[in-house]
Amino acid sequence: MIGTARILYGCSCLLLILCSLLLQAIFAMVCQRMKGWKSNFAFFLLQLMAFFSILSYVGLFVSYVHGIMLFESTSLSRITGSNYQGSFFSYVITNTCLTIHRLFYTILPIKAQFILTERVLKICVLSIFSFYISYLAFTLTPLASVVYCPANFFFYFEARRFYPLLSMMNQVSNFLVGVVNVSAYCVMFGTLFLKGSLTFKRNDEIRMTVQAALVSFCELLFFLYWEYGPTTGLPEFWRRALDGYSMLIYFDVLILPYVILNK
Repeated sequence: MIGTARILYGCSCLLLILCSLLLQAIFAMVCQRMKGWKSNFAFFLLQLMAFFSILSYVGLFVSYVHGIMLFESTSLSRITGSNYQGSFFSYVITNTCLTIHRLFYTILPIKAQFILTERVLKICVLSIFSFYISYLAFTLTPLASVVYCPANFFFYFEARRFYPLLSMMNQVSNFLVGVVNVSAYCVMFGTLFLKGSLTFKRNDEIRMTVQAALVSFCELLFFLYWEYGPTTGLPEFWRRALDGYSMLIYFDVLILPYVILNK
């Protein structure tokens, strides 16, 4: 990316990040009033997703400023790279936990509260935070590294000892987004329909169904783009720009159905 185009691209990303930070902060505050340790634990996980989104956006804001100003800082490139990938993985793990939590309460509505006890749920939250911290620490060692390239506004895995592991984790996270979560929601819809609980007669029921369907559909679209998106036929600038925009809107797109349908 060179010239005016890269400056305009960087500034548009900064503007999008600021709007996203505001949206995620509001969403996190709303979840704060509704979260708990039973079926409403879903709001705890949604708030946690907003938290990792904010971490990602803060890091991305620094990265795009770095890219626009084009100053040399190897340490900053590694820190922002580690935060970028670590917050994304943590977000996906939290989202998967949300899906599992909903699956339990759909298939085993009576037993779920005795299986997913407060202790189990606290261990879940602690494990997610532990993963994020461990990933940051690990990728800041000589063994593995995620680096930001300010000249081209993109992140990449450096060819270090554990590069194959990081690459595999990235692919697994994509499949969690587009295959596991979507499949789980299909199972939930099927279970509710067979039980006669999905009648589409109540407004709350319709809203929750549409909400889950929209999120699942969006996750599937992101998965298809990340795994099978255009690699040829587009100039390199536009390919990198589309990749960057896809990551910037990912976190927002997944919470917009909750915001719009529950306002």
